Amino acid sequence: TLEEQRSVTSLKIIGEVNNTDMRFINTYLRSLEVLDLSEAVLKDASTLNPLKSTAINRTLRHVTLGSYMSGDAIADLSVNISYCLALETLTLTTNHACIANSSLYDTSGNKTGSVTGSPYLSRLIIAEGVTELKISTDPSRAIYCVFPTVEFPSTLEKVDYYLFGFY
Repeated sequence: TLEEQRSVTSLKIIGEVNNTDMRFINTYLRSLEVLDLSEAVLKDASTLNPLKSTAINRTLRHVTLGSYMSGDAIADLSVNISYCLALETLTLTTNHACIANSSLYDTSGNKTGSVTGSPYLSRLIIAEGVTELKISTDPSRAIYCVFPTVEFPSTLEKVDYYLFGFY
């Protein structure tokens, strides 16, 4: 019901999630603070808020990300966190992950001052079981240093040297 949609503060999704699902979440679950996608596969969904500036998400605080599928193949995870103003914590649960937040930082790593980003973003957690963090050779896919705290797991074996925007 509409009333139930308004009262959901925590949601775990298992299965495939696409941009239509993310639009529904941002449109109707307006009290959602915790989104767990650790057992979900993001199917061609590359942004937490595909509605962008038409419906800025002001409630989502903690997100756990799972796998990303492009076409029929598991691909490197690249999720845009723009337009989620209250976002504080991201947790990555899979290898080969990167985060895009172009509204906070441009591809050279300079702060742009845009209000569409996540000004409260303070923690990146790499979950136990992740063994490798890498990105493509495209420097625009790096995780630029927007996280005051990064927690690495004991299972981590390899981190690409340019992952955090340093070359």
